[in-house]
Amino acid sequence: MKKVFQTFCFSVFIISLSLSTFAQNLPDWVSKPVFKKGNDIYYVGMGIDKDKVLARNKAIEDIKSRVVESILVEITSDVKREMLITSDQENTEVVNKLTSEVGTKGKARIFVPTPESEYSFQDKSGNYVVYLLVKYPEDKIKEERARIEQIYKDMIRSVDKFLEEGENYAKEGKLINAVISYTIAARNAINVEERKMNYPEIIKKMEDILSRISIEVLEGNNKTVSIGSSGEIKFGVFYNSEGKKIPVRDVNLIFRVVEGGAEINTFGTTDENGIAICNVNRVVRFENKKLSIKAFLNIDFSSLATINQDTRRDASKLIGKSRLIQAEATWYMNVAKANKATIIAFVEKNGNYSYDSTLSSSLLNYILKKGYKASNVQLSKKISSPSYESISSSVKGLTVVLVKVSEPDEKEIDFGSEKVKRVTSLITIEVYDEDGNLINSENFEAKASSRENLLSNLPRNIGQKIEEMTF
Repeated sequence: MKKVFQTFCFSVFIISLSLSTFAQNLPDWVSKPVFKKGNDIYYVGMGIDKDKVLARNKAIEDIKSRVVESILVEITSDVKREMLITSDQENTEVVNKLTSEVGTKGKARIFVPTPESEYSFQDKSGNYVVYLLVKYPEDKIKEERARIEQIYKDMIRSVDKFLEEGENYAKEGKLINAVISYTIAARNAINVEERKMNYPEIIKKMEDILSRISIEVLEGNNKTVSIGSSGEIKFGVFYNSEGKKIPVRDVNLIFRVVEGGAEINTFGTTDENGIAICNVNRVVRFENKKLSIKAFLNIDFSSLATINQDTRRDASKLIGKSRLIQAEATWYMNVAKANKATIIAFVEKNGNYSYDSTLSSSLLNYILKKGYKASNVQLSKKISSPSYESISSSVKGLTVVLVKVSEPDEKEIDFGSEKVKRVTSLITIEVYDEDGNLINSENFEAKASSRENLLSNLPRNIGQKIEEMTF
């Protein structure tokens, strides 16, 4: 009925144009929106616009709509597949390739070949009226109808396939594989009318699996270690069923340092015993005298999150549930056996550097926070060169934090209505290991409104920077 009405409207418009002085000698083909000739089907598209190029584009869009309508593909949902229709004649020039929503239950991309004929004129209102005549082989239309119908059937089978695959993985204990398969099944189900009713059930299956999975620390927890220590932490992933803990294999875990600092591998996958290992290659620093490492599930729900608002909400819920599945291992600082370290501070005055025992002693507490055993080294004030070589004989076997404080520089900054005093000093911090190798260094400026304020805040400013440094 709709098609008959469209044809009627098209014919009425043609009659009205025939009476116009602007439309003389109209070709016969403009009055037939779709007609068959021999083994070919012809389509007429019409476009009207003040701009002739835009009018022609509208005519092309009109052709696309008629082609898709004639295909009569029985698609019953917003399938995101695309229909591709081309002429099988050789050397056909593709003059347009656009994607548009048309009056069918799908999304089509139609390749429009070079028109067989084109007719245009301007009406009384100054609008351009453009007609295009395009030819497609009838067998190509039939092929395309069969192809699109097959695509839709394949999508239905795809939902069933991944749903069955998820069930089989679940039976085999490969639960994360099951969740991944269910995710694909849910994504496909939402796009197929005949399988949309399965979507809530699939989401529930995933939520049920996640609610029964747990991560535990099996080995390597509550160790007492020092800076530079290494080792491993074994995390286990289990599925809790009727009071039994079943190991889950092929689970991807993310490892993160949440307190302190350490060099670790950030990802791991469970073996047949459900175990994934986090290797701690080196303890760098402690926070509150401990180092803590967490393991999280790593499951990708991004494909589900990109479909629509409902699936995005479900994906967010699933991600939230998976992130709550975690375990934490903690290593504690061994103060008694910690590596020894010291801080040596040199302060510049009148162009010369000298050892400052007071500043050095006030900074020792920051060494303790790093997990080292502090060693108070007294140097002769005659040592004026702020270099590791000048103090190396006094710090053998120690990690050394060498601090250099330049002489404060006072300046007045003119802000127009007032002048403000600024005092700055360049601070250099160098860290050397027990063998005298430079392992880290930092430079920063300390600023204050007066020399007194700058000097009184030096221990805190330098100490905070030491805390931030890795050694």
